[in-house]
Amino acid sequence: MFPSIVNADVTPRDRQRFEKKVQIDLETGCWVWIGALSRAGYGQFSWQGKVRIAPRVAYTWWRGEIPAGLHLDHCVCKYPRCVNPWHLEAVTQRVNNERSACVGTLNAQVTHCPRGHPYDDANTEYHDGGRRRCVTCRRLDNRIRSVLYNGIRAAKRQAAQEGRVLTEEDMADIREALKREVDRRLVAELYGVA
Repeated sequence: MFPSIVNADVTPRDRQRFEKKVQIDLETGCWVWIGALSRAGYGQFSWQGKVRIAPRVAYTWWRGEIPAGLHLDHCVCKYPRCVNPWHLEAVTQRVNNERSACVGTLNAQVTHCPRGHPYDDANTEYHDGGRRRCVTCRRLDNRIRSVLYNGIRAAKRQAAQEGRVLTEEDMADIREALKREVDRRLVAELYGVA
């Protein structure tokens, strides 16, 4: 049923334990792992005293060592539970990411932020987990927050000094205008506050 193993370190007992955790899908050719799974959905197998990722074990046993610096890509089926070593290819992390359809890969292909600023070295900040943010937008958002906070307070103070009351509707309009980057002086003139 399974082909010959090329790795000399595999005992008959190891092979038997591994094969018990695999069901072959005759339609796709996938060797579907039915044993324990990692959080990412990959099979896990204990071998030589360590819990290992089952596709890596299968590749090592049937095809040989994974070259240093390379990662396994499910190039045929894209199914994490598949441990068929002929559905796996040793590739660089970059190639693996480019072939992936995950959100991170799709986001990496986006070259501009939603407001149209470029994601380049000078205009991009990276946060935990590789999440990126447009520097221009961050600065703009900080400025808008500051204007909203300070502008609204100033508008209320001035209106009170002049004996006028800004309604909630006025306040909502001011906030909306400031969010749209309308000049503060224009907003002040519209609502009679300097």
